[in-house]
Amino acid sequence: MVVAAQGPVIADGVRRLDIEVNVVGARFSSFHGVLDALASMRSSAASRSPPTSRSSLENGVMPWCAVRSSAWCAAAPAWLAVKCSP
Repeated sequence: MVVAAQGPVIADGVRRLDIEVNVVGARFSSFHGVLDALASMRSSAASRSPPTSRSSLENGVMPWCAVRSSAWCAAAPAWLAVKCSP
């Protein structure tokens, strides 16, 4: 699982909950910064992985679209996870 935060404030709040944040968007004025960071991370990971004969979907791994913070409150951020369909 990859945990992404829209910006550094959200990332700090999530870390205070003892949850590791893997990706922090660099352009946190919009959610596109998170998507760019996730795409970069995924591209980097794919270039380090050995080629396989089957795609992730064929192996039963669903691709992610986004995991984002949708709101901030005093206790913790609210989360929205979007699962892509093939």
